[in-house]
Amino acid sequence: MITEKRKKNKFIASANSKYRSGVELQRKIDEYFNECDANKSTYTVTGLSYFLGFADRQSIYDYINKNKSKEMSFAVKRARTRIEASVEARLIDKNSIGAMFWLKNHDWSDVQKIEHSGDVNINIKGLAKL
Repeated sequence: MITEKRKKNKFIASANSKYRSGVELQRKIDEYFNECDANKSTYTVTGLSYFLGFADRQSIYDYINKNKSKEMSFAVKRARTRIEASVEARLIDKNSIGAMFWLKNHDWSDVQKIEHSGDVNINIKGLAKL
């Protein structure tokens, strides 16, 4: 009986053997985007990872780090940027809460900094009455 861990490693190994070069990986990434466009589907990092044959989103980054291929790394980073651009466009077009949530979880922020200048006067006599 194969344990879950061995199954996962076997699956990742099969994904690893698929992409021998950045060109091969880029072709498969392009195929993902073309299929999404044809089906009018939303681009997602998870969808891309699944389409490429990885077990989860993190596996695609682990794979790139393990191979240390600049071409593969570039292809994945560019694909992620395309996905982010799509989410940003939806955010601007539809003011989507889901798009905001996604962006916040991918290192974007909506923090506002407010600076105050001047003196603050506190009436201590008024506080004593309380």
